[in-house]
Amino acid sequence: MFKPLASVKGVEHLVRVIKKSMSEVIPFLMLFTVLFMGFGLAFYSLFGTQVYEYRNLSTSLMTNLLLLMGASTDVYQQIHEINPTMAPILYWVFISTQVIVLLNVFTAIVIHSYSTLKAEMLREPDVIFKEMMEDLIGQLKEGLHHKSGKRAVVPTHDNSEDGNEDGPTSGELHKPIYPG
Repeated sequence: MFKPLASVKGVEHLVRVIKKSMSEVIPFLMLFTVLFMGFGLAFYSLFGTQVYEYRNLSTSLMTNLLLLMGASTDVYQQIHEINPTMAPILYWVFISTQVIVLLNVFTAIVIHSYSTLKAEMLREPDVIFKEMMEDLIGQLKEGLHHKSGKRAVVPTHDNSEDGNEDGPTSGELHKPIYPG
């Protein structure tokens, strides 16, 4: 989905931040949707029969979206006239949870992903190369140990030439070999 955008210079970093933050953004969007639907139902059930903007669930959700964007100021006056007790409570709880809390949480998720990605990008190239080489060497060693099972010890020279057929003496060097 982001591949065409990633080819544009400067947008590639933004695409990487979005990809990195998706694992945290998806649960956040689910929470936002549940809360937004809940407030839509609350406004619909309280004011649906008397306020035109809350006549059904879809218009109630649209009106609440417009409230979040600051586009509809006369709606608050209408709902306040109908129910002066619940209107301010529901309105301010809706605005505070949706704008103040959830928007700040979303911003924090994206900023955290950006800072993590930036820290990864700023690491020294030598450090990255060193870590890659250490991982490769570790994998090679591990592969050799798994392949051979046990190490065999063979004398470095043939003892039969020396007349010692009992095997190598304690002072002779041994060379480990890996049967393959």
